[in-house]
Amino acid sequence: MDEIVLQLGNKSFKLKFGLGLFRILGRKWRLAGIDDVVLKLTILDSVDGKLTFDQIDVLEEVLISAIEYGGYKDSLTDFDIIDEFFKNPNALEEFKNGLIDSLPNNISEEEEGK
Repeated sequence: MDEIVLQLGNKSFKLKFGLGLFRILGRKWRLAGIDDVVLKLTILDSVDGKLTFDQIDVLEEVLISAIEYGGYKDSLTDFDIIDEFFKNPNALEEFKNGLIDSLPNNISEEEEGK
């Protein structure tokens, strides 16, 4: 998958996905595990171009977390993250694919050999 880069003002941020992102989100949302985080993210499954405010809030939290997981430590409060994100018409699809691709594989090495 191509990396997703979000341009905010005069800065570019690579969105980093992976287990670490799910851990960050679990801490932020005070959830016990990856399954709980994935369940919360299902709010984004029904996005059909008309986002609710709850969906926007979740999406923004995930975007901020993906930027933080990529190593950015400064505050992002000065940026209009959602507005910038949607300047790319394929952004949401690319974002969802990145999240899905970063989920741990449920097939154990033992099962792969069968």
